[in-house]
Amino acid sequence: MSVYESLTDSANFSVLMVVTHSQMVERVPWMAPVDYEILLFFEDHPILLSPRILAVNIEYDRQYVSRRCSALTEAGLLESVDTGLYQLSETGEAYLEGDVDASDLEQE
Repeated sequence: MSVYESLTDSANFSVLMVVTHSQMVERVPWMAPVDYEILLFFEDHPILLSPRILAVNIEYDRQYVSRRCSALTEAGLLESVDTGLYQLSETGEAYLEGDVDASDLEQE
């Protein structure tokens, strides 16, 4: 599981960061806490998964996980490979590595 830390940047604004396995990434305002769990699960398990299997493994409701997978796909962080199957996208990998700015992931 990820760990959340509140930090203060140079302009004295509070910034919520998500600590992943190897990096701290800036929290994206529209993302729900489960989104980070989804991304981290895919990072740890680079396989195709359905929301149902994912939900069982991260202990969230299947319908909620399915909606969040759709949102993450629209943002480019996941890829829908086949009907009902998802994987981490290159953008998702780059985000978890700290190479994508949170402002680049803003939803319209």
